[in-house]
Amino acid sequence: MAQQKNPNDRHSGRGAKVGSNSIRNLVEIDRRRDPGRRDPALHDHPGSHKRWITIRLHELYSRALRDEAETELGHGEDLYRTARREILERLARRSDESHARDLVSALCSLLESANARGVSAAREDVAELAFQQLPRVLAMYTYREGQDMVRAVASTFRNIAGRRAT
Repeated sequence: MAQQKNPNDRHSGRGAKVGSNSIRNLVEIDRRRDPGRRDPALHDHPGSHKRWITIRLHELYSRALRDEAETELGHGEDLYRTARREILERLARRSDESHARDLVSALCSLLESANARGVSAAREDVAELAFQQLPRVLAMYTYREGQDMVRAVASTFRNIAGRRAT
């Protein structure tokens, strides 16, 4: 009888699979390329639960990138580019301000992980986020969560692009 692996075992190194079965199921549910073919199970959940799943999923992608692990989106730069694009697409659609703040935080985490792994695009992408994308996001909302978004992006910008010489 073949020994069954525990899905919660920690793996590291390129090609390792990340997450528990429940996270893998979230990935399968949420990653359908054709929105018309999305899993009906996800549609049965209220909006706040879908938003929570989305944030957890992007946290998983950031961890996978940092740990050089494989996901359905790939690994390394492929994972970074795809996850970044998906977060930006979600940010471009108005939802609630706290979800936008969480998405910005997830994007900052993804950028930090990409930078730690030597993804060269991270430096340019953080500048684009700070000076082009974030102002558009902030314009969609009132100012309740804006300071947190600006603070997160500024910190990430400092960490990746460095401080400006005075």
